[in-house]
Amino acid sequence: MTRLIKNELFKIFHKKIIYILMIICVFMTTALAILQNITFDFDFPIAEVKEEDYNLKNTEELDYFISDKTEYDIYQIIKEKGYKYDSPEYYYVEHMLRGKILDKYYAQYQNKNNYAEVKAEYDKAYEFLDHFDAMKIVKDERDSYVINEVDKEHDLYDIKVLDYRIKHNIPYSSKSEELDSLSYYYDNYKEALDILNNKKNIKNNELVSLRERIATFKTLDYQLDHDLYHEKDSNYDTTKDAYLSIMKSITFMELFVIIVFSSTIINEEFNKGTIKQLLVKPYTRTKILFSKIITVCIIILLFQLWQIIVDCTASLIVNGGIDTSSVLVYDFNINSVKEVNVILYGLINFVCLLPKYLILMLITILCSLLINSNALAITVGYGVNVFASLATIMNLKMVGGLLFTNCWNFQEFLYGGISSIPYVTFTKSFIISLLLIVILLVSSLLIFNKKDIKNI
Repeated sequence: MTRLIKNELFKIFHKKIIYILMIICVFMTTALAILQNITFDFDFPIAEVKEEDYNLKNTEELDYFISDKTEYDIYQIIKEKGYKYDSPEYYYVEHMLRGKILDKYYAQYQNKNNYAEVKAEYDKAYEFLDHFDAMKIVKDERDSYVINEVDKEHDLYDIKVLDYRIKHNIPYSSKSEELDSLSYYYDNYKEALDILNNKKNIKNNELVSLRERIATFKTLDYQLDHDLYHEKDSNYDTTKDAYLSIMKSITFMELFVIIVFSSTIINEEFNKGTIKQLLVKPYTRTKILFSKIITVCIIILLFQLWQIIVDCTASLIVNGGIDTSSVLVYDFNINSVKEVNVILYGLINFVCLLPKYLILMLITILCSLLINSNALAITVGYGVNVFASLATIMNLKMVGGLLFTNCWNFQEFLYGGISSIPYVTFTKSFIISLLLIVILLVSSLLIFNKKDIKNI
């Protein structure tokens, strides 16, 4: 069988399509690297806001006017100062100076008694841009923070985040958005715990959502406790992100490789008549079929490796370094965060996807044997994948738990996880996937062994 596999690989690597796919992979990765490394400032012109275009005596119209006027002022400030989207200055104008501008206009057009005082506060906030100190904002907020006894736990957590920013010199900006959202995640986490502890008969989708809230907050909180959180240095994925994005999903290019090679590897032998040459040699049909299945598996693995090399190389060039940091996962079996080696984590996720790889491959092979048409076999292969996407978003209740497309990905069950689809369990998924793989394999073998070659 080893010789058969070598011959199959030899034939495949003498086809132009394999090299075209490799070049396309490089081209797409390069284009994505260029696009993601560009900072888009979205400089869409905003027309000047004029009083005569609004009925300022109408309360609703006045609100619209003030809102539009504020947006225009923010646009002008950012444009004149030349602030980049991911800069602390941009963040300051968008999230902090915005409030001062709104207050100024409401004082000017509505609460006119305190206009001078409000205008002075705005001028002070605007002048701060001339001697901008991003960390001063964080330190001032920390020093002036007053704990409310009613929300003491929440406020103490806010202080914890501010202290972390000061310790690691992390200013407010789009590069540290997760830190900005930690208070929100904390509230979500507390609410999720309260629901889990007090509510009975929680539906599957709600339970998955609640567990995701807990996992998200706990992993971010773990980063703070262990000094692991850092600002993003680049818009492009790190080598770790690039590696995991490939290992955790079947990419479009991979899907194309699986379906196209699975549909053609046997049909071509019959269409060209070369199957007779194989059968003349001392090879059984069973060995021939298994050699072709193994060959497709090897091609998938090699293409997977090629994608990893290309994506990680692009990331290395853009970011100038390799990220080998551990992956943080929340393990529901032990109710705590654990650090997992990035290579191991990627391999575990890849193994969890193997049933999907095998089922897609075997369905396409079986169709190619039954209908003797590469085009139809490819259509069926893609059709199954499309159906799988639709099945996950359709509320099929108990029927959904029996669909093989809802049971072929085991990633959801990692670290004590549960499926987002009702009635889908690890045991049921394992049994359905295993049975289907055996049925597809045996069916393909029976049809291939009985296939007539006299008229070829």
